[in-house]
Amino acid sequence: MTHKAKSVDIIPVDLLLSAYTGGYFPMSEPGSESVQWYYSDPSAIIPLDSWKIPRSLKLFMKKCT
Repeated sequence: MTHKAKSVDIIPVDLLLSAYTGGYFPMSEPGSESVQWYYSDPSAIIPLDSWKIPRSLKLFMKKCT
């Protein structure tokens, strides 16, 4: 059985980064071929430089590899 690939429009990287910087993000609905842009107000920024991986997650990841 052969599957025909769907035509996919790619969002240009510069547009995507600009949108993310402005708080917008693309998302499609299940079963839909269109992409909608969403804006979250307020939005959250999680600083990853101070985030520490929990010990239980480290152990879990070690078991999975």
